[in-house]
Amino acid sequence: HAQKDVMAAYMEQLGKIPLFTPEQEHDRAKELESLEINAWMCILEHPRTTELLADVSANYDILVADSITSLLTSYRRAAAKRDKFPLPANKRRQALMDEIAMSLRAWDCDKALLDAVTRTLRNEVWRKKSPDEETKVIFTLTQPQLLAMEQARGHAIRARNNFVRANLRLVVSVAKKFQNKKIPFIDLVQEGNMGLMKAVHRFDHRRGFRFSTYAHWWIRQSIERAIINKGSQVRLPVHVIDSRRQISRTIAHL
Repeated sequence: HAQKDVMAAYMEQLGKIPLFTPEQEHDRAKELESLEINAWMCILEHPRTTELLADVSANYDILVADSITSLLTSYRRAAAKRDKFPLPANKRRQALMDEIAMSLRAWDCDKALLDAVTRTLRNEVWRKKSPDEETKVIFTLTQPQLLAMEQARGHAIRARNNFVRANLRLVVSVAKKFQNKKIPFIDLVQEGNMGLMKAVHRFDHRRGFRFSTYAHWWIRQSIERAIINKGSQVRLPVHVIDSRRQISRTIAHL
């Protein structure tokens, strides 16, 4: 009864969230991509935050590590000539920033890296320490600059959350097909929500398909993996689960 009450309250809340039209879906997906790239650009546009990004990203396996090093080298060369922020426009540096921002946004673990970098930036700005005379102004991060980066990140997070929220009903419709399994329905919905978030991150609005068509596969995969991993006390291999499913279908058909 408690589970039913929780699920009923959840469904009631979902009913109040408006769905996207195809046009809104395309526009919101485009806006989300732009905001997430902009969040990375705000970090890459400052020499000190780029330096901290290079330090933090050393713990992650990213494809653009060499590009970040090249960008940092460019900033250090520029700092030798001019110690004022912002620096003059530079086409090569801009091309590097564009490449890095696009790559990091498309990377699966971008949110974890961005969170780690943001924590490092906060520690840099808010910890109390005596000023270092050797540190150049261009490599000093100020509170207003940190605030601008936080705002850019906040806009991207809100856009992503709104996109996820508008498609939560899709998860419930997919999860209903797996109700006869050993995992409670509300847990299936939660697992499906994890797949939905991955779908939102990977959705490419340029291909012209509806988001629900694309997300259905990720939601179903997430639920099926949860059933395989948590549905029984003894974890069975994926091919055994598939064989059982085929046998069940054949029995039902016969």
